[in-house]
Amino acid sequence: MAVSAQPSSAEEQGDNPVPPPPPSLGRLREPKPDLVVFARRIHTLDNSQPEVEALALCDGILQGVGSRHEVLALCGPKTRFIDLGRRVIYPGFIDPHVHAAF
Repeated sequence: MAVSAQPSSAEEQGDNPVPPPPPSLGRLREPKPDLVVFARRIHTLDNSQPEVEALALCDGILQGVGSRHEVLALCGPKTRFIDLGRRVIYPGFIDPHVHAAF
């Protein structure tokens, strides 16, 4: 799937069907992350960095992604950690269907 650098008319109106890629560590915003998640592989859907080992969040908002060592270097004393071991994280798989019996 090709992604255009130019926003479509739907994107300009706020109906962006393709979320922006997660920020790289170079663009990590302050404050320090309050939660870091480690996994064997985290798929980002960003062609420039398709897989990472860690993601950093602050107040539930993605702050950055990168290697385990890159993200650890950004953590503060109040950062909590979740290590998913050999599990893999895929973004955006939501399946809100039900099987109703009548």
